Amino acid sequence: MAATIYLLDRDGKLINSFAAPATEPTGITFDGKFLWVIDNVAATIYKLDLKGNVIKSFAAPYTNPQGLVFDGKFLWHIGGSTATIIQLDLNGNLIKEFGVSGIDAAPKGLAFDGKNLWMTGPGGT
Repeated sequence: MAATIYLLDRDGKLINSFAAPATEPTGITFDGKFLWVIDNVAATIYKLDLKGNVIKSFAAPYTNPQGLVFDGKFLWHIGGSTATIIQLDLNGNLIKEFGVSGIDAAPKGLAFDGKNLWMTGPGGT
């Protein structure tokens, strides 16, 4: 069963929704024109128009990918169940990957503040 992607206004009013391209999206970001969705089960990154149509897709470099942000040029996500940060171009080509020192479990969330990346630490420990 596919998951759902929702468009909300800033007061929480539902504006629109459509089926996600796979069953377990774990990150979504917007590049100014398209949505990008990363799916944990399919280990795939999807480029969607604002109606939910898949424009293109490519495999994430690791299984179990988490979080997804766009920095104005590149996509970034957390690779698998490790604290590895992945940088990809918009065609899915690996630009860079690096481990985060001092973290050895599975982070989930990622954000970009215009200069730096922010990452949530693992929970449940």
